[in-house]
Amino acid sequence: MKFFLTIAVCFITVFSSASDKGSSRSQLEPGYSTSSRIYPYSNASDYDLREIEIGLGSRVFPHLALSYDLTEDIDGVISVEYLRKETEYYGQTVDSKEGTIYIPVKDGYNFVPVELTVECRLPFSSENFRVNIGGGAGLYFYNSLREVAGYLFHPGIQK
Repeated sequence: MKFFLTIAVCFITVFSSASDKGSSRSQLEPGYSTSSRIYPYSNASDYDLREIEIGLGSRVFPHLALSYDLTEDIDGVISVEYLRKETEYYGQTVDSKEGTIYIPVKDGYNFVPVELTVECRLPFSSENFRVNIGGGAGLYFYNSLREVAGYLFHPGIQK
């Protein structure tokens, strides 16, 4: 956290000392995710059970970015996204006199990344076709969603 605050203070200082010619932009655009998986038994001691995964496929989500021109080719950007994924499966079994009972499980997550980046516009970019490369730091908020047989668990927000 100290590292992030230090970077944020440096970033704010750079923003405030940038030339008056700088302009700011806000963008609300779609983001795209392709590699989302849930591991329902991630804490199991059995390796085979622990490695079971449920793929959730691709997803389009909202992405909000505020950018400021620091120089002609360098932008400072703060962005936030919101991603929610859910799936339903029969993950637990109970053997009884009547036979095997399968218990329904709803599993998923909420994910909100807040990122602070510096991006450099590549030389072959134009006003109509911009290609940027950059890096930075962020805070990533994650909340697990799990319901087993109608019972909803509230694990809290993890960072």
